[in-house]
Order: sequence, then structure tokens, then C-alpha cells
Amino acid sequence: MISIERGRFDPSLPLEFRIAAVSGARSDEIFVPAERAPVSEPLG
Repeated sequence: MISIERGRFDPSLPLEFRIAAVSGARSDEIFVPAERAPVSEPLG
């Protein structure tokens, strides 16, 4: 998850659906295309 959040890993579509199913959310609520993603401060 951390690698996805930091942009180091681009999840495959099947993985995206699995993460959404486990979390109980829609995939578009979890994953946002880069051009729509909010800019945030680095975590570390």
C-alpha cells in the first residue's frame, strides 16, 4: 500500500478491484488518476 501511495507502484486493474473489495469501497473512491490527484506533502 505504501508503494502505491508514494507513486512507486502502479497497481494492475485486478489488484485495484481486489483492494476495493476488501476495503468495502469503490475503486474510484480509492484510486484517483494522477491528473486529478490532490497534491500532498511527502510523508517522510
